[in-house]
Amino acid sequence: MSNQFKGVAHIVGAEIVKSDKFKVRQLVVKDDSNPQYPNLVEFQFSNKNCDKLNGVNVGDEITVDYNLRGREWTSPQGEVKYFNTLDGWKVTVDKKAAAQSTETKAPEHGGPSNDDLF
Repeated sequence: MSNQFKGVAHIVGAEIVKSDKFKVRQLVVKDDSNPQYPNLVEFQFSNKNCDKLNGVNVGDEITVDYNLRGREWTSPQGEVKYFNTLDGWKVTVDKKAAAQSTETKAPEHGGPSNDDLF
């Protein structure tokens, strides 16, 4: 089952190699629809999907397509635990929001802003 989550990239993690056949990257997305209680959601991108995070920057407005995965684990003591993973497989950067944010940014070179020209 595929799901989507929209928000702002909060953390774009580096690739972590767990073994010769398994690597992961973390993506944390912040949903500010309720600013008093922001929702921070962690997604895991693994193996070939790690590259899907290339070009995603902190602050980008994005949509993440993901699958919900769950598994059971039994400890050496026999205790059973359950884990869930939000397994990301696609990220779309909202180009319109990115373009608007660069248009409203003050110049980085320290020169006059558009407001100073008039």
